[in-house]
Amino acid sequence: MSKAFQNGFLIFDKRWIHENEFFRSLSHAEFRVMVYLLSSVLRVSKKDQRYKRGELIAFLYQENKLLVVNVTTRTIAEKSRVNRSTVCKALDRFNDYGAAIKICDGIDGGTNNLYLLGFEDMNAEDGKADYFFVDSIPIQRGGKMPDTIKTFIRDNYKDTSFLDRRPSFRDQRNVFQLLFDKNIHSLH
Repeated sequence: MSKAFQNGFLIFDKRWIHENEFFRSLSHAEFRVMVYLLSSVLRVSKKDQRYKRGELIAFLYQENKLLVVNVTTRTIAEKSRVNRSTVCKALDRFNDYGAAIKICDGIDGGTNNLYLLGFEDMNAEDGKADYFFVDSIPIQRGGKMPDTIKTFIRDNYKDTSFLDRRPSFRDQRNVFQLLFDKNIHSLH
């Protein structure tokens, strides 16, 4: 983590936030939690012993290019300088909107939830780009990610190349197109 965030701030282009209705709707505490999550994405290429599910995290990043966060609510509270109750409420709100999709995959005590925040596109014109769910078209416009897409992601996030698949037989678009294609004007 950057020293800048440990001191309570993170420097980034704020135009991204001012154009995002969801970000503008967040309380100051929720905003701090979201910024901490976005700055805590794990980009691990091999199993990391620091995480109980390091192998899964590495797989999700390597194979599916998912941007994953695996951190305790206690750590989020400390780093965001808010209480744990506020963190839990914020995480529930983010999950409800689809900005941070909660994956309850731990079966033993002490295992943290995983949060999927988006994915990395290696085919981007400038080499690599991060696509965060919080910046997807429906959330950016102040709405929620459609439940069918959230369910599809939760049910298929471990499947290799699931983002290229169609979440519905009725729709020919893949997950990326449904969330980020600016040519799509309405989502159902």
